[in-house]
Amino acid sequence: MLYQLLAVGAPALFVFFWLLRLTRIRDLAPVVGTVVFVGFYVPFFMFFVLPIDVVWTVPSLVWRITYWTSFVLTWFFVPFIQEYVASPFKTPRMKIRDSIHSNLKYSALLSVITLVMLVYLRFVLRSMTFKGFTNLIISLTYFYGLIFAIFLLGHGLVTVPRDCWRRAFLSKRMAQLECYAVKVYDKIQDRMDELSDLSNATPGTGFDRSTFHQSDFSHTHLSDSEAVTAEVADASLRLHPLKIQWNETVREYAKLKALQTCREKHSYWLRLPPGSFRTHPLLDYVLYSYVYPLLRLILAVIFGALSVLVVVSELFLGSKYSVTGIVLEKAATISPMFHLLATAVVFWYMCMCTCSSLLRSRSSFNYLTALLPKQATHPLALLAFLVQSCRLVIPLSYNFVSLQFSQTRFHLLFGNSIDLLPLGYYISKRYPMIVLLPVFSSIFSLHRLFYRAAYSLYLSRDRSDGSSLNTQETEDEEDDFLNEYSSSAMAEGRALLQRAMEEQNFIPPRNRYSTYHD
Repeated sequence: MLYQLLAVGAPALFVFFWLLRLTRIRDLAPVVGTVVFVGFYVPFFMFFVLPIDVVWTVPSLVWRITYWTSFVLTWFFVPFIQEYVASPFKTPRMKIRDSIHSNLKYSALLSVITLVMLVYLRFVLRSMTFKGFTNLIISLTYFYGLIFAIFLLGHGLVTVPRDCWRRAFLSKRMAQLECYAVKVYDKIQDRMDELSDLSNATPGTGFDRSTFHQSDFSHTHLSDSEAVTAEVADASLRLHPLKIQWNETVREYAKLKALQTCREKHSYWLRLPPGSFRTHPLLDYVLYSYVYPLLRLILAVIFGALSVLVVVSELFLGSKYSVTGIVLEKAATISPMFHLLATAVVFWYMCMCTCSSLLRSRSSFNYLTALLPKQATHPLALLAFLVQSCRLVIPLSYNFVSLQFSQTRFHLLFGNSIDLLPLGYYISKRYPMIVLLPVFSSIFSLHRLFYRAAYSLYLSRDRSDGSSLNTQETEDEEDDFLNEYSSSAMAEGRALLQRAMEEQNFIPPRNRYSTYHD
């Protein structure tokens, strides 16, 4: 009974405190808050319960309720609520009309897919039972999520340990922040220019309705003054996450700059900037110079070993040579609790890599997709991340249980449904080998090679057109475009961050204890 309460209550507490960090829960509408909480509870519940199902047994009814709750939310309710929240109208009635109109194409697509599924059941499988229909739904949604889950997983298996390793070195992390600061600052300037143009626009003169960002329904039913107001509010929201990202970048860079100055002066008296968690200056120096870097290096090695374990296991999926299956089988011989711990570590690491890649793929510069700290996350960003996480959790979970040898209720319940299509078994067992593509692409930066070829083709075409190009400027642009840490971008970012630290009073007056320099 205690374990059951823990399995049900632990995900709820985790989701509550996680949402409390991202957004102001009391400011959410009751319906939106309920959907967000339940929607995030489903994947987190699976994260906690699936390792238990591997070691012991979880009733099939639990998995059925979990799956269909996730399915109904992400394919029907959440798209409607997303458009409702994004609607520029003031009254609930107009918001509902706008949401329904915006989801017409989406609903039509779902209707066509349902019709195709019914035809497939009737003329191919020759079965029109409700169970056959639900099994086909499970199979199609699984393949849809698996396509993205494998690529996100492969990318995260490389970037998570690599980023952890880089953050352990002061110079590499500072270079990373300097280049990142340039991108954020340029985005901020673009958004501020856009906001300034919209603020100065008046209906009928400076406002062009052809650039209206809202839906066709909003475009038709809003007056010019209401359209200008909606666009100004939308531009302000797009600027907000950029300011959050900029302030966080400046604050972290100020910490690293203080530590760098300490090392240059051979001082052990580290004074962190305002807003940082501080203890004693001497203890802070020990933590930031030795303890935190050492922990990051240890974690990077552990993450790297887990990445190798998962990649090799994907290559031998469904065979007795799966390394994950062999390791977990050895863990089961020690004790059930050790088996549970080992299973949870591998599965949670796969989930962490996938979520990390998902957050990278969804731009942190957009208020619709950015998960921001300090309760600054927009409800639309929560809903967007909710949809993707719920659609990815089933394929990722099934892929994990396929890597190990223990029979689970989860595998027995969804296995028959996934293998319903003629290519179902082949795709579920062979497609995960595609994980090598994002792995090698991330290791060898193949995307940069592609950009290099495309950029070279672009330059050669300009030269063939007789365009007058300055050779030095062209080389500088190519260096900025192709190198991860270009010298010019680092210098520009360093100047921007130095000025921002002075404006935000992160550089205190010079005194005998100060580790900053003007």
